[in-house]
Amino acid sequence: RSAGAGAKYTPVASLFEPLPAHVHVVWGFSKDFGIAGWRVGVLFTENASVGEAFGSLLHTQEASTDTLHTLRALLTHPDLSGGKYHAAHRRLLAESYRNACRLLKEVNIKWVPASAGLFLMIDLRRFLKGSSWAAEDDLWRYILTQANVNLTPGGAMHCQEAGWFRLCFASQTPDVVSVALRRLGRCLGRLEKLNALSSVAKEITHGQEVTL
Repeated sequence: RSAGAGAKYTPVASLFEPLPAHVHVVWGFSKDFGIAGWRVGVLFTENASVGEAFGSLLHTQEASTDTLHTLRALLTHPDLSGGKYHAAHRRLLAESYRNACRLLKEVNIKWVPASAGLFLMIDLRRFLKGSSWAAEDDLWRYILTQANVNLTPGGAMHCQEAGWFRLCFASQTPDVVSVALRRLGRCLGRLEKLNALSSVAKEITHGQEVTL
């Protein structure tokens, strides 16, 4: 889970005694075990109403027997109980994180440092044409079509300001992430030049002085 050296994991439930009615802990297999799409997890809550609401969904949202059998085999595997899996997981995750940060610095993209998890928030605000969510969507589509790199726009995650994107640095091997980030850097470099030329063209159109 830890992406940074020396980062300490603090379970949110350990911060409260008892857990407040408005705080709920959700844990899923997909992130800790790298099995995206396996929507199986655990909900821990002290809120009886929330527990009852989720309990009413069990009959229609229950995981299949095959899925549960596979997860049971995973949880009882000797490598997991002996700690070998989590040690390797933390090491590889940290390597992927450091690689992504190195590449982001190389292509001059700012990011928010992380101590755990699979994602980084990268700051692409300077590439927006305006500060609207529509401008963010245009940038997302431009990157997808021109660089063939699919990022998650901040608006999809309820960010308060347009221009932030989520980068999952652990969904591919470091080599693949490196190729993708260099493509992203070249794509944004071209876009920055196009925006600069567009700005000069507007100045010329309006008869303003232009320094070349």
